[in-house]
Amino acid sequence: FHILRALSPAPPSSIKLQFLYFIVKMEDVDSIQHDECEEPAIESSGEQLEDFGETTIFCSGDIVMGPDVRVLSCSVTMISIPMLLFLIFIVQHPATLAFSIVLYIVSIGSLLKTASTDPGIIPKRPAPEVTPAEYERVIDGKTRKWCTTCHIWRPERTSHCQDCNNCVLRFDHHCPWTGTCIGKRNYRYFVAFLASTSILAVFVCVFCIVELINASSDEEDDNYVSRLFSGASRRHYIAPIILLYTLCILCCVGGLCCYHTSLIVSNKTTHEDLKYTKGRSPFDQGGKNNIKEVFVGMVPSQVAALIRSKERERKDMGHSAEMSNIL
Repeated sequence: FHILRALSPAPPSSIKLQFLYFIVKMEDVDSIQHDECEEPAIESSGEQLEDFGETTIFCSGDIVMGPDVRVLSCSVTMISIPMLLFLIFIVQHPATLAFSIVLYIVSIGSLLKTASTDPGIIPKRPAPEVTPAEYERVIDGKTRKWCTTCHIWRPERTSHCQDCNNCVLRFDHHCPWTGTCIGKRNYRYFVAFLASTSILAVFVCVFCIVELINASSDEEDDNYVSRLFSGASRRHYIAPIILLYTLCILCCVGGLCCYHTSLIVSNKTTHEDLKYTKGRSPFDQGGKNNIKEVFVGMVPSQVAALIRSKERERKDMGHSAEMSNIL
């Protein structure tokens, strides 16, 4: 391409060279459009490496999965099976059925979105010839720590996940239910999953209790609790099982939802809350701004930007080789 540009600053007269000149110009436009969308790399020396630890990359970085997809499958199953039983045995009214399905889709959708979104991975760099004498320094007025694994100066609130073997922007925690890190780019989806699943659990519990009461209305036993469950066991024996199971889920997921709501309002991460920050967070900007920081705007994926950049480089090298053979 560079040879053709040097030899043909203006459109050439030959039909063959005109076609090649057109291809060169189209590649220039595509390169400019991609470059405008990319985010500047984190300050560090050396070329970024296509080494993303234990994560699995699909679709040129659009899908980033954690090291263990089986955990995600288990989570989906734990929600889907009781929900299917609830829809078959408990739900009777069409409006209730529709609302249940919508809540289920939102819950599973947000879970899958959390698990498949790049949490904010910072690409690794080659090992430097000289290791920094100090592993912590102030850069642009902000304290940054040196990562001995990724060989980068980590930005504020960035930590290295031992499970994924990556440095993650605004690292919150490594979630055992999604099998991936929760960071700056997928935290909003994680909170949406907690909120929607909590609402779904409350909805299921309420209707199971109503079904138990209706099922026990024809019983003659004086003991209300005995009458409640004996009637349910004969008419809708699955309702007590779904209720007890959903209550356990609600205690876990609902508690997490309340906890992360408090973290969002105070602008903390789980990592900071458990290990570092005591009292008010130094990043606290007020409740409204803290919520806006989590749910408004999106940082571009450095993983996708790096992979697409490498793909364009390999494509350009292939075109250059073809051009050399033609010339």
